[in-house]
Amino acid sequence: MSVDSLIYLKLLDEIPDVILFGTGKQTKQIPEDSVRWAREMGMAVEVMDTANCVATFNVLVEEGRNVACGILRENSDDDVE
Repeated sequence: MSVDSLIYLKLLDEIPDVILFGTGKQTKQIPEDSVRWAREMGMAVEVMDTANCVATFNVLVEEGRNVACGILRENSDDDVE
């Protein structure tokens, strides 16, 4: 996953307060430049396994929070794209 894949967030009327990343069955690290970019845009960044990501997203939406969620596809060698 690259900063280029996050650029579409700039098209939103409001930048999300929080962006959640689900990384598959296990929590995996995402590229630091992507985390840095999101934080520079004013978003809090949370990385977790996909099941917890979806659950957290639903809770935050129910609370009325401005949140985005990215579910990352796993490669066959278990690396995050």
